Amino acid sequence: MARVIKCTSILPYDSGLPRDVTEITHWFRGDDSDSFYGEELHRLAIIMGQFWNQAFTGLTTSPLSGIMSPVIDRTSANLRLRAVAVDVDTGEELGSAVLIPIPDEDGAVGSTSVFHGATSGSSLPNEVALCQSFMSTAEDGPVRRRRGRIYLGPFGEAFNDEDDVNHNGAPVQLLIDMMATAGSRMIETSNDGTIAGVSIPWVVYGRRKLTTPTHSASVHDVDSGWVDNEWDTQRRRGQKATSRTTFTFGT
Repeated sequence: MARVIKCTSILPYDSGLPRDVTEITHWFRGDDSDSFYGEELHRLAIIMGQFWNQAFTGLTTSPLSGIMSPVIDRTSANLRLRAVAVDVDTGEELGSAVLIPIPDEDGAVGSTSVFHGATSGSSLPNEVALCQSFMSTAEDGPVRRRRGRIYLGPFGEAFNDEDDVNHNGAPVQLLIDMMATAGSRMIETSNDGTIAGVSIPWVVYGRRKLTTPTHSASVHDVDSGWVDNEWDTQRRRGQKATSRTTFTFGT
């Protein structure tokens, strides 16, 4: 049975409300068994620990987790990874999901998540995100079925460039370079079969489409990507309003 691994980083906000959360999902190519085995889960921990917690040599000593907004509750037990095997053809989850704390930069999993950065300070709006786009250059099927994206955020306010040429705020170049480097590292690490004895390549997973035009499910290994110099908006990441000011005709 062909399968992929769905790995979601769950980043809860400090409001403590279940709806206030950022979720970022990566897909990886699995083997043909119905559930995880030790080496595969170990490899996933290494990949995601590196993604969130490894510093960027030549750019900054801070990892991605260190620049995320202080609104993310770094002490929450709900700050974690959710990983599950998914049937490629049906899109159905196979067996129970595995919940683990976010590993450190070396892939070591402790009793609590490792997530660096400030727990207080000023933040950009929770809805503000930066898109990391990625794709497979294999000429197999429509281009749109070989492209994917994640929206990273929210961030601390220091990563908004208020002095950019358009004077309307833009992501600072350091953030763009960090996200591009993180993508390159994920391609390399996920394909390196010498780590934990198994490779689980980062992929674009295209679900089966039954409406016209129809498409079979597809899995393509990621081999390139890009990060643009403009913010995106993820409205579902906004927190619930705590007050409301009303108005009526004549007031």
